Amino acid sequence: MANRREFLQLSAATLGIMAAPVKALAGVDPSQVMPFQRVIYDERYEECLAFASAARAMGARTRGIREDVTELWYGDLRGELARNPGLIAGLTSASSAFLMELLGHDVFHHQVFKGEHKVNAGRLEAYRFEVPGYIAEHTSRLQTADRHWSIALAQLMSNYDHKLPSYPRTQVKSHQQSGISQPDLVSWVIAPLNRG
Repeated sequence: MANRREFLQLSAATLGIMAAPVKALAGVDPSQVMPFQRVIYDERYEECLAFASAARAMGARTRGIREDVTELWYGDLRGELARNPGLIAGLTSASSAFLMELLGHDVFHHQVFKGEHKVNAGRLEAYRFEVPGYIAEHTSRLQTADRHWSIALAQLMSNYDHKLPSYPRTQVKSHQQSGISQPDLVSWVIAPLNRG
């Protein structure tokens, strides 16, 4: 029987992730739990694969896409959210993040967390977040994570608490924010509207 570390290494190898992110996953706190019903990631990007591995290590149910999120949405996600409203998170292309935000309105969900990320050779070059204040104060950890920034992002997102107010949201930008008008990847959370 494989232990947890061997399982993560085998999973990462299967996904084609290099050994460095696997070592970084060993630093994922096993007591940290992702509060999301599902975590979506774009399987075309190494950063998204590392993000998904970290999310799975924290107990999340993940689903890979290849740019087009509509197949997932109309396949089973829309019906699942209509029956059982919950939090959905992701690290995807900007267009997929935008579509998830729009499609979420159909089942009374709205975006409560958004991060735009400019990536260069696997490193986080710049970012801009619009998140609740209690999350905003921890975003600087991403820059110190070097190539493991998407694993640090998964850990940051696991701190999202749907019981705390989502508004007002705080804007946080990295020092190197120029050129982020075209982000490479977008992190996001959609949550049910509080209709109570």
